[in-house]
Amino acid sequence: MSDLRRSIARARWRNARAPILLLVCAVIPVVILCGVFGFYFTLAQRDNLDKGIRDRTERLASAIAHELSTQVQLLTILSESPRLDPPLQKAEFARIGERLTQRVPSWQMLRITGPDGSVELTVPPSKMDGTGQKVVDAASHAAVVRTGKPTIGAVVLGPRGLPAFPVRVAVIRGGQVVYGLTSVIRPSAIEAVIQKNGLPRDWAGWIVDGTGKLVVSTFTDVGSIARPATDAVTLDMRGSGALQTGNLRDGRQVRVGAVPIEGTDWTIYVGMPASAYAATVSSGLTLLMATALVTVLLSCVAAFLFLRELAARRRDEAAVASWQRVDALGKLTGGLAHDFNNLLMVFQSASESIRRRPDDLNRVNRILDGMTEAVMRGKTLTQRLLSFSRRSNQDAVTTRIADQLPLLKDSLRQAAQELVALKFDFAAGLWPTKI
Repeated sequence: MSDLRRSIARARWRNARAPILLLVCAVIPVVILCGVFGFYFTLAQRDNLDKGIRDRTERLASAIAHELSTQVQLLTILSESPRLDPPLQKAEFARIGERLTQRVPSWQMLRITGPDGSVELTVPPSKMDGTGQKVVDAASHAAVVRTGKPTIGAVVLGPRGLPAFPVRVAVIRGGQVVYGLTSVIRPSAIEAVIQKNGLPRDWAGWIVDGTGKLVVSTFTDVGSIARPATDAVTLDMRGSGALQTGNLRDGRQVRVGAVPIEGTDWTIYVGMPASAYAATVSSGLTLLMATALVTVLLSCVAAFLFLRELAARRRDEAAVASWQRVDALGKLTGGLAHDFNNLLMVFQSASESIRRRPDDLNRVNRILDGMTEAVMRGKTLTQRLLSFSRRSNQDAVTTRIADQLPLLKDSLRQAAQELVALKFDFAAGLWPTKI
């Protein structure tokens, strides 16, 4: 019973082997295509991440530019106040300035300066008022006086060591710049704009002014502001596309997008954690490697099934060939039986002739010669039969068909009977054949 079950299982496996092979061969290109599409989908995700960094950077740059533009507009409106007509009405302007600094929290102080950069008035009052002391950021003040256009100055450290940057507009009377009007703003006001626009907690954002100093940073303390930005972050300019790779002072690596802020010489940088970026690329490579592994495994399975199927086909072909040989042998034995019957008839006829006239030696010798020839023919037929049964060709000889067939003419004509006409027609120069 167990042998029967094993035979049934082997038969089922033989029947299922070819469909399984076809299925595996059909799945392999599908797996490869899925892997390739998945890899390119991962690349598209990476591009989307880069685009998200650029979009967020541009959005923050626009928000900060809008905030600074608002500050400039407020100062421009204030610069038209009659209290700023020469001579400067300090007391009246101081009262206005105090109310404005209360209404505009980002203004740490208002300051009026002369064309030469000397401090005329500060709200709230400062020890620098009327002493002839010059402004700290002389470059931006000189630019306002020279062009008459609003200017966002560089971040500097004030007398108390606190960082701030000036927003300056010109007070123009009679086509001449008579004063400079400045609002001093703490960097924290710009940082609040960054946070308000939804910068993720694990992202980094910072602004660098035209002198290379750090204006705002979401990942450092106040002590880093107004100092070289390279002390807090280093950028690898070899980043792909418009993006760069940055290494923060706290050890994190970020994918950085940079956009200049309109109306200033500032540049804002936004960095996404490189780990999140690398995870996307790593997932694509992992998918590609998994696809390659699955493809190799399926290919091995297909090769195994193919070899098994090929071996089975060869066994089947061998079985068919064996059957054909048996069939041919059956036909051959029929022909041989006929030939041997003819030989036996020769011997029977010869023996009867010898009995009738045993004293005629010449006739007996002729009969014996015929019997010997018949024996040789039988020997030849037997050797060919044995060679065929052993699948051997060692007794084959090279001969010309055109020379041998005429010798068999009588036998062939006898086998073909009278209804078939035999005609031998051999081409000239027919090559020899091994039989």
